[in-house]
Amino acid sequence: MERRFCHTPELMTIAAAIIGEVSTTGGLQASYWLGAPTGPTIVCLATLLFALSSAAARISRLVSQTGSEASPQG
Repeated sequence: MERRFCHTPELMTIAAAIIGEVSTTGGLQASYWLGAPTGPTIVCLATLLFALSSAAARISRLVSQTGSEASPQG
C-alpha cells in the first residue's frame, strides 16, 4: 500500500489530529450558521474531507502513472 500524504506514523498521527480538529471546529461553526444538529454536521464534514483526500490520492496516482508512461525509456 502506498502512502501519499504521510510517510511516517508520527506524521499520520499529526495529520489525524489536524483533520479531527478541522472537522470538529468546522462542523460546530457550520451547525451554528445552518441551524443544523451538531453531531451529523461534524460527521458530514469529516466524510467530505475523506472524499476529497481520496479523490486527491486518485488524481495524484493517475498523474504519476501518466507521467511514467509518457517518459521515454532509453
